[in-house]
Amino acid sequence: MEEVEAYDVKTDEVIIFKAEKCFFKYRESIFKKRKNLIIISAVFKLKKGEKNKIKGDIKNYLDYRSKNHPLEFPSAGSVFKNPPEKSAGELIGKCGLAGKIFGKAQISSKHSNFIINMGGAKASDVLSLINLAKKEVKDKFKIELKEEIKYLGF
Repeated sequence: MEEVEAYDVKTDEVIIFKAEKCFFKYRESIFKKRKNLIIISAVFKLKKGEKNKIKGDIKNYLDYRSKNHPLEFPSAGSVFKNPPEKSAGELIGKCGLAGKIFGKAQISSKHSNFIINMGGAKASDVLSLINLAKKEVKDKFKIELKEEIKYLGF
């Protein structure tokens, strides 16, 4: 990645950040810390490669996602960061929460770190499932799950 274009909601300005100023790490960046910034575009520098290998890699990646991620309903992607040496989805599943429904939101049975919108879910439905997952994992495993999603307007 070479640069990111972000909108600053406080100053009503568009700012260009060079890659080194974004401080990207595993599920972290300046954009998570400065909640007034919203990414609107990014410029990537791609490597040249062998066409058939790239096609094969893409196919493998898409096959994996199709098999392991809930794509049949909209979601915001992974809800929680994985704790060190653990899988948030596995911990939530081991708490018996896979398939749990609140309103029109559901903890996916396919991957428990996804909360899917079955049609008409409210933010409060999703938040109820997030809070339930955090409580159950904390009670059962003494692990505090941290959201990787970013809340806007709350």
